[in-house]
Amino acid sequence: MNDLDEQLSALAMVEAPGGLDGLEQRVLGAIAERRFAARMAGYVAAGALTIGVASAMLPPRQAVAAPIDPVSGLSPLAPSALLLE
Repeated sequence: MNDLDEQLSALAMVEAPGGLDGLEQRVLGAIAERRFAARMAGYVAAGALTIGVASAMLPPRQAVAAPIDPVSGLSPLAPSALLLE
């Protein structure tokens, strides 16, 4: 065990690399960003659900089809009429 104690003592005397400065703050900042992003995703999902439920409650409007007269050629869906728009 004496060898292990010597190695740990030598390791304790070595200075930590400069890249470790501020590591704790960077990690905690990243955790806070992820929590914020997850919270915002929850708000967006709740908003989308609310809009979906509210739009499903609205009564549908009656669809009105345009009259088609294939004989007279005045159909609003005729190619010549579609090209004019």
